[in-house]
Amino acid sequence: MSAQPPQSQQPVQPRQTVQPVPEVRRRRGIMEQIRLTVLGLILLSLLLFIIFNFDRVEVQLLFWEPRLRLAWALLGAAFLGFLFGLLLPWLPGRRRR
Repeated sequence: MSAQPPQSQQPVQPRQTVQPVPEVRRRRGIMEQIRLTVLGLILLSLLLFIIFNFDRVEVQLLFWEPRLRLAWALLGAAFLGFLFGLLLPWLPGRRRR
């Protein structure tokens, strides 16, 4: 006589996977196209900004007066402002209520 494990009373059902609704997939594809289009427009406008503002200017930075392209000076100032805005909530003494 061979030893077989006892079989359970309930039949084992295969795992069911939930498939996304086709409409949701279509919406994701449209949102991805919109994101890529907006990103492309931002990059194109950035490139045009740099091209049209390529004149050399003198910038006064405390004790230093470098001559550089206007576009780089404005982009650098925008980047520093962005970083300051990101770091502002973590400064000591500032708490949100």
